[in-house]
Amino acid sequence: MNLCTLQDANGNASTTTSYLLVPGESVQIQQQMVGRKVEVTGMMIPAGEHHSETTTKTEREGAPDSSTTVKTRSKGAMAEFRVTSIRELGACN
Repeated sequence: MNLCTLQDANGNASTTTSYLLVPGESVQIQQQMVGRKVEVTGMMIPAGEHHSETTTKTEREGAPDSSTTVKTRSKGAMAEFRVTSIRELGACN
């Protein structure tokens, strides 16, 4: 994660952070959202090597249950923000 602290002419400080937006499975970032104000919900994942494992179990009547496991491994030089939802708020002012 890149952190940068800026100070304006009045001495007020602000910190900015750089990260990649990574959409989750059920999130679609749409072209018409570019240049618009949006609210993004998710989880910050620091830069470096990451491992995750997700198991989905399906129980069915009259048929055998099934289970699916997905393992993910990534090596990122930049922090990621894993997006779980995105909502358009309107035009940028």
